[in-house]
Amino acid sequence: MTVEDELHGVHVSFDFEDDLDIIAELNVLSVDEQADRIVHWARLGRFVMSMAQVTPGSEALRDYLNPLNAKVDDLMDIISEHKNLFTDLSVGEKGHIAERYVAAELNKAFMHKSHTFEQWSATGHQGDILGRMHRDDMPPAEVIIEVKDYIKSKEVPSKEVDKFRKDMEMNPHIAAGVFVSLHKKVATLTGPVHFEIIDGRPAIYVIQATSSEKLFILAWGLLEVILGNKINGSGPESNMLEATAERLRGAILNYEGDVTSQISKIDKIETHVTSLRTTADNIQKESINLRANILERLNSLKRELMTEADDLQRADGVSSHVLIDSEESWLNKWESAGVEVSSNTSQRMNLLNLLRWTEHNDSSEHIDIDWDNENLMPVFKVKNQNRISFDATKDTLRLIIDETFLESNPDLNRLPGFVEKKGRIGAHIAAKAQAVPTLQSEAVKGILRI
Repeated sequence: MTVEDELHGVHVSFDFEDDLDIIAELNVLSVDEQADRIVHWARLGRFVMSMAQVTPGSEALRDYLNPLNAKVDDLMDIISEHKNLFTDLSVGEKGHIAERYVAAELNKAFMHKSHTFEQWSATGHQGDILGRMHRDDMPPAEVIIEVKDYIKSKEVPSKEVDKFRKDMEMNPHIAAGVFVSLHKKVATLTGPVHFEIIDGRPAIYVIQATSSEKLFILAWGLLEVILGNKINGSGPESNMLEATAERLRGAILNYEGDVTSQISKIDKIETHVTSLRTTADNIQKESINLRANILERLNSLKRELMTEADDLQRADGVSSHVLIDSEESWLNKWESAGVEVSSNTSQRMNLLNLLRWTEHNDSSEHIDIDWDNENLMPVFKVKNQNRISFDATKDTLRLIIDETFLESNPDLNRLPGFVEKKGRIGAHIAAKAQAVPTLQSEAVKGILRI
């Protein structure tokens, strides 16, 4: 059979009046290209016409979609196969998957430090993972890591915590322990991170809302600080460890409170996006402020932990952790100055943020707070020069900037919350007592800088 026998020829003519656009497009093509273009149009036209008819349309769709349907069927078979695989797993096998996940993430985070993590749960009275922490000039520290991955249960029962503590007691050579709950809260424990001492050895519990939080990496980092300082669980070093554990608990709880506050801001951003009642500029501003606050709090926590690490390494029983004031004393002074602290949660949080960000300011050693003034409210000084005085109402705390400092630093008007001078009230930072406190770290840092 020749090529001509396989082809079907049709003579086609176009009307100059009705088909002028078609004729113009064909005229720029060669004779062979014109034939190919007409065949292409004919096939496309046949498909369009077939889609316009009910019964032939279904047949046309099957013709064109059959290859795709076959691939979809193959994909569904693969999904079903893997779904059955995980459905048939025993509780122990599911646990091994969680252990492998935690071990893999820890290996990935710390392999550059020569730490190792391996599954270790073949026998009883030991954790799921054995971590070996490399330490300079000291033998490796062994750490047991218990992993719980409860999905359907409301919480991890307290008996699992008791078992973990017993495992620690039955393995006296172990230097520390980490208890990880990947999805659920743990009975009898509060907060995302809990710290305790078992037989003179540190134990850290991390309770995650989702496995992606990876708080167990933070726990291992804390143990690096503690175990890298030759503490043996007895004598003055043990007392120092207990004191450090207590301060770490406080730092963690403060961090949790700050994170909760930041999450509220994130919820606010999501509400703006969902309702479409705010502009992109406002969303970007919220995000920038949120990022700055989170990084500031992270740096504050880092400074606290580094101070504790120095105390542990010195091991003389003396803490170098210096506070401007305790939270209780700080709030009592403001209450005495006439600020409604106890009845106004947001104003209270603004004042606590002011204390925290002043303590962790880079120039904190040059800051003095003078409560002995005629207005009762404090005056903040940097190198004996006035920086901030205060004015408070039920709804607003105003950080009034010293006029001399403002004149030499006109860029202060860019700080979040800045308000120009109005009447008797000088230029100030306005901290509103709203559902979420509005005083931001960048404002405090900006007016207390050296």
